[in-house]
Order: sequence, then structure tokens, then C-alpha cells
Amino acid sequence: MIITESWFRWYDSLAAQRYANLQRYNVRTVAEATVEPITLEQCYWHLNIDTDGSPPGSDHDDWLENIGIPGARAWCEAYLELTIAQQTLELATDQFPSEDFIDLPFGPVLSIESVTYLDDGGNDVVFADTDYLLDNVSEPHRLYLGYEMEWPEVVRQVRNSVRIRYVVGYSLPDESPPGEFPLPSRIRIGMLLLLGHLFNNRENTTELKLEEIPIGVKSFLDWDSKRLGFA
Repeated sequence: MIITESWFRWYDSLAAQRYANLQRYNVRTVAEATVEPITLEQCYWHLNIDTDGSPPGSDHDDWLENIGIPGARAWCEAYLELTIAQQTLELATDQFPSEDFIDLPFGPVLSIESVTYLDDGGNDVVFADTDYLLDNVSEPHRLYLGYEMEWPEVVRQVRNSVRIRYVVGYSLPDESPPGEFPLPSRIRIGMLLLLGHLFNNRENTTELKLEEIPIGVKSFLDWDSKRLGFA
């Protein structure tokens, strides 16, 4: 399959939509996904692609690996307002909240890497990980203060002086034992349905025609969608 300019425009539009979603909560991606939740073998089976060689391969692999699979996953992430493939995000605020918790959007949240804030001299100070805990059972997932703990005083209250870095995404497909958040089959089906649509409509879907995504894809995804804003 030839990767055309329209494919790159469509994929770039997905990146822009994901970025817009993150920006509404002052969140940025600091580590992109390195492992996709859909394998080439699953694509061959779903798309009825004939393969040859050892290991099996096809003429479509370049498109699948660089456009199709990450594109379908990115669209589903933007629609769900969740993170499917594991990534590291950073939430920035100007100060700690008055409540004893901080919401962590775009989960599921697997772990918290660090909580830092600026001291009076503008230096990063690490808030001890023994002083907070992660609640990734309740919805939404939150960072909570530890028992009888208080947020540190942020003397230097400037833009983004408090930063929380956390790992999000569903368990990797080959994790053993299975991870804490296995990817729901309905999300995987939604991604495969979308991938099939893109595979069979190679020049018809561009960044201007994303509304043509089949309603069946959304029907599977709506079970898990957070829809914090727009789709």
C-alpha cells in the first residue's frame, strides 16, 4: 500500500486533536507510545491479508505500522479521551489545590513517576512519594495526599510551578502476568473496525472527512468513553 500525502494529513489531524484535548487540562505527553495494542498478525486476520515469508509479512506492513495501527489507536484515544497505548503524561498547575486530591485525566493511570514543585529560588523540589498515593480504582483516577499529610507550600507561584508526571495506558498485550488494566475487547474491536474502514477507503478519508467514521466503531467505544469535552 502506498502512503500518500492525504494519509499524512489525516494522521497529523489526529495528533492535533489529541494535543487539543491534552491542552484543555494543561497536560503534555513526555513519552510517546512505543508498543501498539494491535499486532500485525491481528491485522492480517481481520483484514484478510495474505502473507508470505518467515516471519510472515505483507506489502501492507509499512502502512499498517506507520499509519493504520497508530492512526486507528490515536482516533480512538481522542474519541474516548482515554489513553490506550502506554505513554507518560505530565499535568502542570500553578499551585497545589485546596482539596486533598488532584484529578489525573486521560487514564487509566498505571503509576505516578514524580510530583515536583518550585521553591523560592526557582529550583525543582521533589515531593516525597511516601506523602501521596494513587487511587486508580475510583473514577476519575486521582493522586491523594497521604494520611495526615499536607501539600507543601509553593512560595514561587509561577505558571506550571507544580508538575505531576504519570504513566497511563492499558496493559501491554504480551504482559505476563496480565497487567492491572487489560484492554477491553470492545475497544480492540473498535480499533480493528476503524482500521478496516481506513484500509478499504484509502483515499476517501482525510482530515476533512473524519465524520465518515462508521457508527459501529463509536457504538463499541461509547461503553468506555469519558467524553470530557468533544469527540
